[in-house]
Amino acid sequence: MFAPKKNNPVEDNDPLLIEEAYSGEAVHEYMIKDRKSSNIIKRPLRQHIHNARALFAEIFMPQGYPQTVSSDYLEYQKWDTLQAFASSQNGALATLAVLKGAGVGNEQATVLAAALTWLLKDGVGMIARIVFAWARGSKLDSDNKQWRLIADFLNDFSFMVELFAVYLPRLFFAPLACFAAFVRAIVDVSGRTTRMAVIRHQARRDNLADVAAKDGSQETLSSKIIRI
Repeated sequence: MFAPKKNNPVEDNDPLLIEEAYSGEAVHEYMIKDRKSSNIIKRPLRQHIHNARALFAEIFMPQGYPQTVSSDYLEYQKWDTLQAFASSQNGALATLAVLKGAGVGNEQATVLAAALTWLLKDGVGMIARIVFAWARGSKLDSDNKQWRLIADFLNDFSFMVELFAVYLPRLFFAPLACFAAFVRAIVDVSGRTTRMAVIRHQARRDNLADVAAKDGSQETLSSKIIRI
């Protein structure tokens, strides 16, 4: 929040001092030397971060946490991050299976066949995104929690299809890969759009972009841990 600094001069020609504070801590000071001009000087007030916990909050939590988010933010994010962690692990295994099924590492497979399979799979996914957004886009707001849960279930289901497809005869790989891409397209549209509704609920200080950005950072951290 912004507030005039205490003992601020009241004369028009005197400098105006304003503090920007979050969670009761001033983070920036703004000085307007001449109130009739637009020249604003911004100065940081917080010089250093005291400990590792504060550093973690600075990087991965919305500015001003917990005052700037909903009361259920931390509880939701703990489970959401755990889900993202598990999904990243499943996704890494599924990607490995798809690459193997497409012919990577197989001397008998041709580059053209692998490329065509991949292009076909991606093409089905792109068309499915458009079709699903057209058919169910208006339902995602009213049935937000339902579609959020469906997206998580279908995401795991698509990974399972890709994992098992590699163990079946090669004839079945391309159709199953396309089917998994179709399912994941539904996951992409429903998961991404319903997540925005959740972020809108969590953002309590017109900080929608900040909450969304930090949510992305949390998911990136969990996926990087998997890759390490």
